[in-house]
Amino acid sequence: MKEKYIVALGRVCIDEYYVTNEWPLMGEKKFVKPLEARIGGMVANAASVLAGYGIKVCYLDLLPKTAPSTASILEDFRNYSVSTQLIQFDPDIAETKCMIFLKEAERVIFITDVKRPPIRLEGQSRKLFFQAAYVYSTLPDLQELDSCDQVLAEYVAGGGKIAVDVEADSFTNAKEADHWFTCCSLVFMNQQAFDKYRGASDDADAARRLLELGPKMLVVTKGRDGCTVISKERVFSRESYRVQAVDTTGAGDTFNSSFLYGMIQGYTPEKAAEFASAAAARAVTAVGPRAGVAKAADVERFIRDYQV
Repeated sequence: MKEKYIVALGRVCIDEYYVTNEWPLMGEKKFVKPLEARIGGMVANAASVLAGYGIKVCYLDLLPKTAPSTASILEDFRNYSVSTQLIQFDPDIAETKCMIFLKEAERVIFITDVKRPPIRLEGQSRKLFFQAAYVYSTLPDLQELDSCDQVLAEYVAGGGKIAVDVEADSFTNAKEADHWFTCCSLVFMNQQAFDKYRGASDDADAARRLLELGPKMLVVTKGRDGCTVISKERVFSRESYRVQAVDTTGAGDTFNSSFLYGMIQGYTPEKAAEFASAAAARAVTAVGPRAGVAKAADVERFIRDYQV
């Protein structure tokens, strides 16, 4: 029987923030204003949001054993009530950094491509992984597991569910993505990823093809334009909450994890989409990748206040 906790599998990043008044052209030089560095990472952001709602989350990643950031990352997870018992350490890898350049409320992100060995699941780590009710990850992060195809197939065969966050740069083509979607239950795609995935197909055909692979639901997020939720039974769209955005970093992570929280709590897809949209809107009103961390009551209060 699966335990009621989630394994979050993904790279933790050191987010270095910079503010610019104007995007440079190639070959130009511009000054930027540095802001305080923060601990982020797509999956780490989502894990912190889920833990804030009271969901038990065990984080799985490979960290550099001696890097100055490692102790800070572990402390940060503890502060957000995310379990670090699955985290592994390697003395020979470098830390992963994100360089985030803000202009008004939008941003450009550069991520360092750090080469790492596969993550091996052995002993107690393997037991904890396979007993989790959900694994939340990204396509590249799933592939960091040693013998990933075998591990994921075994996990799903045992009743586990996988929720995956998909961005356009995380797959080469639809055929490659389809290979991984066969083991997924819930797929989140932003609009750019879905456009790349569907190619010359129309939206309905692309969504139908994806759902035929095994996922129960596809959620396409569209930023200020809301989201579309697609299952074999129905399709509906949800508008976003209009707020004055300060920093959109982590908004998608907040939406995805909040939607997943809603489904775990037994919300209807419509209610889950409303809750996730409110959580994401609330998150972008502050700077930082973890601005979406809140209690469920805070999000419900945002919904009530917004409607007044």
